Amino acid sequence: MLGERNSLRAICRINQWTLQTVLDCLDLAGHHAAALSQQFLRGLHLPHAQSDELWSFVKKNRRTFTPLLPALQATLG
Repeated sequence: MLGERNSLRAICRINQWTLQTVLDCLDLAGHHAAALSQQFLRGLHLPHAQSDELWSFVKKNRRTFTPLLPALQATLG
């Protein structure tokens, strides 16, 4: 919902969650993103900007991204 430019307050109101619940979810998502980056981008030694560009390319190129889906789903559960 943050990606759709909703505020934290709007997310709380829409989902009927407390602010702490939303912040806990964001913290969990951040840990998952870090784990995925470590798993899929290890050994590349890229600066942050290049890593972002790599993920943008992978995300837009469905042929490249498709083989990663089973591993991604297994990682996220």
